[in-house]
Amino acid sequence: MNVPILPVQAAGAGVQAISGLLSAGISFTRARKYMQMSNATIFAPRGLAANIMSTKKMMNSVGCHENNQKGKLKLPPLSKEVSTETVGNNLTG
Repeated sequence: MNVPILPVQAAGAGVQAISGLLSAGISFTRARKYMQMSNATIFAPRGLAANIMSTKKMMNSVGCHENNQKGKLKLPPLSKEVSTETVGNNLTG
């Protein structure tokens, strides 16, 4: 029995691609349902809400506009110690 390898490889690649897409979809759906459940049971009773957002949206949401030249979050050097007072002042304005 002499089976050409190319069709088998193509079929395997197709199955792998579909599997990857389904896995990503399931992860997205589970994360969304978990956030809805968490907001309803944990955060809403306290008048709060949790959101998943990109770093850029999060920075705008908390009022942090310190970016480097590429628009990335500007962090202090690791050797510099930052007090919680400084962080709290940055978040409250």
